[in-house]
Amino acid sequence: MYKFFIPLFIALIFTQCTKIYVEEKLPELQSISPTNMATKLKRVNIVVDASDWEYLTTNFDNDIQIQASIYLYQSNGQSVFEDQKAEIEIKGIGVKADETDPL
Repeated sequence: MYKFFIPLFIALIFTQCTKIYVEEKLPELQSISPTNMATKLKRVNIVVDASDWEYLTTNFDNDIQIQASIYLYQSNGQSVFEDQKAEIEIKGIGVKADETDPL
């Protein structure tokens, strides 16, 4: 009877003391692009000038428009359109609802 319990006891000791650590390195930010992301969703990449974006995000209480380029990709990374010119607009906090354009 002890012949059965001793190997079981030893096996339980080793399984209770075992810790597994898994480390994954994050990908380099420069290597990530809209064409090589693993996703089942479409991807939209909006490109704006950094100084314009800074101005837009720090002066959100004013009516501001900045120029942007939009890139749309299918889930497989295939481009739908590239470099579509657009404007990003923030309507200031004080704007009345009836003065805004409908979506």
